[in-house]
Amino acid sequence: MRKSLVSIAAIAVLLLATYSTQLLQSSPLSQRSGDVYVFNLESVAVSGGPGSVRTITLSLSYYGRYTLLGSAVSLQPQCNATVLSDQPVQLGSWRPGTVKVASFTVDTSKATVRCPVELVVSWSDSWDDAYGMNTQLSGSSTLKATVTACWFEDLRVGVVPQIVYVDSVNSVLLDVLNSGSSSMREVTIIVSGQGATLINASLPLSYQLREIPPGKRFTAALQLVPQSSFPSLAVTVSYVDCAGNFKTVSYNVPMYASPGQSIVVVPDPATVVAGTRSEVALKVVNVGSVEAKNLRVVLNLQASPLAINPAVIDSGDLKPGDVKTFTVHVDVPSTASASTLVSYQTIYYIPGSGPTFTQGSFTLFILQRSSLSITSIEVVPSRATVDSNVVFAVNLINDGTYPVYAVNVTAYPPEGLTPARSPSTFLGQLNPQVLTSIPFTFKAAREGSYEVKFRATYRDAYGNTAYVERTAVVEVIPASPETLKSRSYIPGGVFLWVAVLALLAAGGYYFYRKTRSRGAGG
Repeated sequence: MRKSLVSIAAIAVLLLATYSTQLLQSSPLSQRSGDVYVFNLESVAVSGGPGSVRTITLSLSYYGRYTLLGSAVSLQPQCNATVLSDQPVQLGSWRPGTVKVASFTVDTSKATVRCPVELVVSWSDSWDDAYGMNTQLSGSSTLKATVTACWFEDLRVGVVPQIVYVDSVNSVLLDVLNSGSSSMREVTIIVSGQGATLINASLPLSYQLREIPPGKRFTAALQLVPQSSFPSLAVTVSYVDCAGNFKTVSYNVPMYASPGQSIVVVPDPATVVAGTRSEVALKVVNVGSVEAKNLRVVLNLQASPLAINPAVIDSGDLKPGDVKTFTVHVDVPSTASASTLVSYQTIYYIPGSGPTFTQGSFTLFILQRSSLSITSIEVVPSRATVDSNVVFAVNLINDGTYPVYAVNVTAYPPEGLTPARSPSTFLGQLNPQVLTSIPFTFKAAREGSYEVKFRATYRDAYGNTAYVERTAVVEVIPASPETLKSRSYIPGGVFLWVAVLALLAAGGYYFYRKTRSRGAGG
């Protein structure tokens, strides 16, 4: 009877333990039907990018009971916008009451100003801090929001024509184009001349517009008189964008003032190198409105060290807008620097009128010449024997007009020659007309004729990298018996001289002691 009671008690304890374990395991699950996952969109930011590409940055907060594991978010625009970046954006673990940030790259070329979006938040598991265990609950939640932004703004301001004439009233057209995708409202345009006087207009010149829609433009006719060779229009545009933000942008629209019926001469390229003869193409352009007949261009280089040949160019007839190109040679002294102004005078005839003279100028910029040369390579000996050393002395000189930098000389020996030290030497800066010699020592490993290439790399004054190369040849011959005999004889000769010197020293010491002993005895 007692044994039966003990057995019943044991079974009861076992059942109680099993029930307690099941209760502990099922207590979180019993509440899963009432679990709450709350997400809130805290902020949305839109930043610019190239063209119509924009970056949308979202800030999301989460409130719930469990910590989300393997969370991620994806963006689904509903306004013809396309997400270009990878989706979904991984957010990792997400504790309740914290904020996560995700960024998406979006093509907004076809997007509307108000863009509805859906945010899909997903998670693969969750963690219950109260029980210290995974709930094995995954899920997703969808948020709906609207992003309002002016996706693509592109305001362009210009003036037509850009070439005006000195000492005359010029009619130009101010052009303000909204080439973006959203409207500009409550537009104010303020125009002022810089190096030019606006006439027949109140100052400051201002235009008030209600709106400039996308793809539309505003034009205004202006009259001005240039006061300098390079006048310009300062244009300030203020407007309210599609999102209600007030913006102000300023532009400086350049013009070129030409003396009357203008013939323009433009060098191509506009650079010459000091200490050389440079070839320059001069483009003669008729920017006027009438034909120039029998056109002649006279170049003037007063007080300039440059020499131009030819200095007189016969261009023939040049219709409005035509361009003719002529080649001239410019001799530049090695001492020339900076830039030189070249003035010119054009002489031509206008149909129904007499000769016309106009003047102008262009600038030639002088570049300093940086050049490195390997003048010679000395080989000692020119005929080396096997197992002997041969020395190559590479002689360099900066034969330009400006220092060269980062000079590095490298030897490229063949297999028959073994470098005795590093085959590369760094010199750094080398000034003009400075001769430098660099030795390279090699051991002749075997007989034959060997060509060694040497390359010197450097940078010029403008940071351009260049190099020069030169080769030298050495003949390696077998060691002759006489050479071997002289090599073996040299140590014996040395020992003989040492022995002779030792004997002389001993005799001298003996003679000194003997003389001293005699003196003491006397």
